[in-house]
Amino acid sequence: MKATELFEQMQTQGCKPDSITYCGLITAYERGGQWRRALKAFEQMQSQGCHPDAAVFNSLMEVLWQSGVLLA
Repeated sequence: MKATELFEQMQTQGCKPDSITYCGLITAYERGGQWRRALKAFEQMQSQGCHPDAAVFNSLMEVLWQSGVLLA
């Protein structure tokens, strides 16, 4: 099962995602080289009132770095 499918299934079953859930989702997108999806997940996280922590920011920066979007 893909990360996105699992994430959607969790929400369908009434689980409210938290920063740990979003961090896992962003990390999965990082490993798949899907930086646009990672950014979309980050935006969704914020729109749902879930506050990112350091782990979320690190995962997001890593996916942007790996993809070449974020340069030194």
